[in-house]
Amino acid sequence: MKTLDQPRYLYTLIKGSGDRTKNLILGSGMMAISNLVIIVTRIGLISLLTRIYTKDEFGLWVSITAITAVMTSSDFGIGYALRNKLVECRVKENGDNKAREYFLSVIYFFLTIAIIISFLLFFFRNHIPYDHLFKTNNLSLKTQGRTILLGIQTLLLLSIPVGIGSTMFFAYQENKIAASFNLAISILGSLSIVITTLLHQSIAVTTVLYFLTNLICVTASTLYFIYRRKWNIFHIN
Repeated sequence: MKTLDQPRYLYTLIKGSGDRTKNLILGSGMMAISNLVIIVTRIGLISLLTRIYTKDEFGLWVSITAITAVMTSSDFGIGYALRNKLVECRVKENGDNKAREYFLSVIYFFLTIAIIISFLLFFFRNHIPYDHLFKTNNLSLKTQGRTILLGIQTLLLLSIPVGIGSTMFFAYQENKIAASFNLAISILGSLSIVITTLLHQSIAVTTVLYFLTNLICVTASTLYFIYRRKWNIFHIN
């Protein structure tokens, strides 16, 4: 009994499948590769940061990333609901226009909220006890932590609306594009940390640049999502 040549069998299977199946297989493969690269780069970053910075500085990095993990889920699930709504609109008459209005309404709503909250955080910055979030006797590091949090909070608040498009590719079965942007975010973010650490920059500069890179990448993904749909962003009901 002949054994199957797995690579050739997989290639034949993909080649003989329909476009939807091909997109599903290739998209899933790209997502798997993307997730693997993200895991490897994060492990590499932790190794690099622990070697370059002190324990207190690395602890500051861990604290900031833990806070950001909470803030990135602050859309209360509306992003997932929007994705489902876009899938529903695709099969309806005049659905593309409805999808555009849902999409832009969500972005503009969260963008308005993000700007208002960012302004309030900056205005009341001296009344918020940021220093108590960091358990260290290093006053300089506490000051850096305060500066980082002020900057990161604004960047993360803005990344919620401008990054919505990065997950909407799944609604249009464009997994390959979503995976490509995930790879870009991981690689460019890691590269920004490598550059700043080699230049012996402070943990504040390293952290802010890392999240600024992330903001630029997710903004680019949303703009590209809109460009592929050929949507007018200046007129919605």
